[in-house]
Amino acid sequence: EVKKRLERTEIFKRELDPGIRSYERVVRAFFASQEDETLDKLNKKFSKSFKIKKDDEDDKEEFDVEFFLIDVEEENAKLKKISKEHFKRTTQKFGTQAIKQVGANVAFDLESPEIEKFFNKWSASKVSGINRTTEQQLRETLEEGRRNGEDFDQFKTRIKDVFSGPVGDARVRNIARTENVTWANNGRLEAYKQSGVVKKKEWVSELLPTTRDSHEEVNATVIGINEKFHVNNRKGGVDLMDGPGDPDGSPENVCSCLCTTEPVIEDL
Repeated sequence: EVKKRLERTEIFKRELDPGIRSYERVVRAFFASQEDETLDKLNKKFSKSFKIKKDDEDDKEEFDVEFFLIDVEEENAKLKKISKEHFKRTTQKFGTQAIKQVGANVAFDLESPEIEKFFNKWSASKVSGINRTTEQQLRETLEEGRRNGEDFDQFKTRIKDVFSGPVGDARVRNIARTENVTWANNGRLEAYKQSGVVKKKEWVSELLPTTRDSHEEVNATVIGINEKFHVNNRKGGVDLMDGPGDPDGSPENVCSCLCTTEPVIEDL
């Protein structure tokens, strides 16, 4: 049985790939739009000969970092809107597969109020977190450039690095994988609940060298379908999570996680 569950975990990972690649394109385009808007502000505000003067120079030109930051609330609304289609597609795919897995004679209901409730919870937590991280990275790098007395081209490079450089590209991949795992696991969990035959769930980790300690500890834990897994976090506390990827978990227990839940069916 353990071998079969690990095999299904491998299948789960393969099934995730198309959705991850698709959402990568969405997030990359989203960041590209933010980059274009920020560079446009730089072009409108300063000439290409612009250079911040040092503190001891006369006529020091002001550089207001706040002017270049993204409008987090506005960007949250945009990202939530463009993510909805991908969330529903992933949820439908993995929810339907989970219904078949447990042999239930029901159709997966994508319009369940619980699914909409989950999307809103995810949006409130993860969408805001993505844009606030962007805002923080932009603020920090532009503040550093201001302190260094940099010129137009140097600021342009800094802006590009946030959105499309190695750091930005790594963020895109991490976001796409993390959120698709979250959506897929929630689709599976909702399907188990809708099936009427699954009363318990089990946390399944791969147990690879890269598996985080807290996920090794919770691996193979079986609890009621509506109960919460207790997952240790770095602050010495415990995250109460419905399953892998639950937005209620701390970032270290959610980001890049590839764990999943398996149904536990008894008395059939």
